[in-house]
Amino acid sequence: SPTAPPDSTPQVAIRLHLEPSADEIAIGDLLTVLVTIEVGGDVACGIPLIRVSAAGDCLEPDRAEVTIHSGVWPGETMTQRFQFGAVRPGIATLEATVSCELHFGYPGPATWGGANAPAVTVTVTE
Repeated sequence: SPTAPPDSTPQVAIRLHLEPSADEIAIGDLLTVLVTIEVGGDVACGIPLIRVSAAGDCLEPDRAEVTIHSGVWPGETMTQRFQFGAVRPGIATLEATVSCELHFGYPGPATWGGANAPAVTVTVTE
């Protein structure tokens, strides 16, 4: 039977980290971006949808996303790798978000939540 909702407010702590492989790359190079979900508190993160966007018109694709069909439990981390190609000189601003089910025990009850990573810039040179 499903777990009853907690009597007290559970602690939700989802942190998202965005780490590009370089601060500067040349046209034609590939940029690898690692996005790490870190879960703390009392709630598991289920079926995370991770999105990375690249504003500035110098990286392609300009956005990427992946849904992971598993969970991240309190005290655990999960890392997903994305790749972008440098196509024009300029400055790209990378941003990452995650949305996921927040599970108060499994299989339920659950609600939706998420987190954003601080933006990071990468310079593309000729």
